[in-house]
Amino acid sequence: MSSMVMASLDFSLSLWKFRCNLMLHGRTQEESNALQLRELAHKITEAYAGFSHDLHIIHHRVHHLFDMPLHQWLHQDKDSLSCFLLTFKHAKDAQEIAKEKNAKVAKTYFHPQKLSDPPSIVSLSPCSSQVPTYPSLTTTTLTSEEDSDTQSFPSYDSYSSCSEVS
Repeated sequence: MSSMVMASLDFSLSLWKFRCNLMLHGRTQEESNALQLRELAHKITEAYAGFSHDLHIIHHRVHHLFDMPLHQWLHQDKDSLSCFLLTFKHAKDAQEIAKEKNAKVAKTYFHPQKLSDPPSIVSLSPCSSQVPTYPSLTTTTLTSEEDSDTQSFPSYDSYSSCSEVS
């Protein structure tokens, strides 16, 4: 029984070494670098696709990241590609945080008015102390001198509710 367990363990360990070392990391350093470059190139291609789909995925001040065409980025070394991806990730995260903050502010600032709320144009009457009055709508008639058309335009009269103006 113990020999069967040991044989199974040896087989699993050799399979894991083959899978982990050879398939994921390559047999040699060159294969390892090629696999890493392929993975970075795929991530950069995804970043370019995301940016072309939504220009607001990052702040406009960091759009210079995408000034270089994709095919030129794909010929860069591993360090340059890693720096690009790290900068893109930080810019994307910062933009998400800014969007969340702006959404919170917008919720508190742009609240819908209820039917019971008074109209938004309120002025204090000059003839009474701290009593709000709402401007009344009157019509002003204008006559054009060139053509004798008479036109009426609505105007607000904030003193219409006062009996005397000081």
